Amino acid sequence: MTTGPDNGGGRGWRRAWWLCAWALLGSLPASAAPEPGAAEVPVVLGTVPTARTRALSGELVTLVCREAGLKCRLDILPAERARQDMAAGRYPLEFGRYAGYERVVPGVIRIDPAVYTVRVVALVRESGLAAQGWKGLLGKRVAYMRGTLLAKERLQDEAEVIAVNSPSACVEMVAKGRVEACVLTRVNVPPASELPPQPTLHLELLETVPLHLWAAPGQQALADRMSSAVRALLQRGELQRFWTANATP
Repeated sequence: MTTGPDNGGGRGWRRAWWLCAWALLGSLPASAAPEPGAAEVPVVLGTVPTARTRALSGELVTLVCREAGLKCRLDILPAERARQDMAAGRYPLEFGRYAGYERVVPGVIRIDPAVYTVRVVALVRESGLAAQGWKGLLGKRVAYMRGTLLAKERLQDEAEVIAVNSPSACVEMVAKGRVEACVLTRVNVPPASELPPQPTLHLELLETVPLHLWAAPGQQALADRMSSAVRALLQRGELQRFWTANATP
C-alpha cells in the first residue's frame, strides 16, 4: 500500500480512472491476493498527517484491503477537504468517520463492523471540567480540529466551538486561556514533551467512538466486499491483535 497527498489536480480523470479500475477489480474473489500490477483503489482519510496516524491508518487500511483482495492507496487530507472530496465522488472509500456520517455526506454507505475505536478527549486547565463527558463543556469555549465535526455535533449550539488547523494550535488555545477545552482524539494529542510546562493541562475522556470505513454513493458492491473482509478479520482475531499491538496509552 502507498500513502500520499492529493495535490488537487486532475480530479475528473482520476474519478473516471478509479471507476474503471473498480469495474476490473470487481471480478476478484474476496480474500484473493491482488494481482501484481493491479490498479490501486484510493482511500481518503481526513486527519492531521502525523507519523503515528499515517502509520497506523496505513497498516489498518492495508490489512482490510488485502483481505478483500484489493491494492489500496491511502491519501491523508485535512478533514474538511476529505469530506468535500468524498461528497464530490472523488474517492470510492473513506476511512475514519463515525456512525452518522451519512447525515453529513448523503448517500455514503457505512461499512460494518467498525474497524477501529478512538477515544475522544478534552485537554483542560480546570481538572474535572469534563468529568461528566460532553455535559461539562456546555456553555464553554471549546477548540476542535477543523472538519472533524464530532465536537460541533455533540455540543450543537450549547457551547462556543472554534475550529483550529492542528493539534498544537488547539493545545495553545487552551494553554493561553483563549478556550476552556481543546477536543482531540487521543492519538492526536501531542506527547507530554511537546505540551507546555505551565499551566498544567489535564486529559479527560469525553467519549469512545467506533470508526468505520465508508463507501461512496452507489458503491454497494464495494461496501459489501469490504464488510466481508472486516468480518473475516474479526472472526480470525486479526483486527483484535492489531488493536492490542497499537493501543494508545
